Amino acid sequence: MKEEDRKMYISMFERGYTVIGEEKGRMEARSELVKNMLNEGLSIDEVKRYTGLTCANIEELRNL
Repeated sequence: MKEEDRKMYISMFERGYTVIGEEKGRMEARSELVKNMLNEGLSIDEVKRYTGLTCANIEELRNL
């Protein structure tokens, strides 16, 4: 493999990890938000209205 190709491959690989890390961070933040809202006594319907998430998404995030 040529050095230029190797560098491009490594760069693409690193960007992939960055995107995965960013998405994981967003999911953790959403999960924390949902848990806090539910702990404050908001109903699933209220959480759904305020966040735009589906009931299934809320249940999934609640269990993370």
